[in-house]
Amino acid sequence: MLVYGALGGPLPRLGVIAAAVLVAVVMLHRDARVQALAMLGALVLAPVLLLADIWHSPQLHVVHRHPLYAMAGAVVALGAVAVAAWVVAKRPALFAGAWAARSPISVSSVIITPVEIVWPVYVTT
Repeated sequence: MLVYGALGGPLPRLGVIAAAVLVAVVMLHRDARVQALAMLGALVLAPVLLLADIWHSPQLHVVHRHPLYAMAGAVVALGAVAVAAWVVAKRPALFAGAWAARSPISVSSVIITPVEIVWPVYVTT
């Protein structure tokens, strides 16, 4: 987290600190409602920090050139997530069946990013 905070200036640093505080609240607070609200805050803040970090990168040039297509893709992706959440909420047995049907073999590997941070990646085969 310190490497990320050093890259951008004061606002990303404050965002990283806020995310760390939210994670600490999730892990340490006794009230389940407060934990849920902190988790929601962390889930909202994390993509915002990621977008702020990669906004001027080559990966997002298509978003800058074609914002309507990017917005349509985002709406479709959010709709797919909402439908999947609804299916899991209404028919949890389908989710359990899909989880049980997956292969039990997991292969781990390591990705080294340009910032020289090592991230473990677990791939289910």
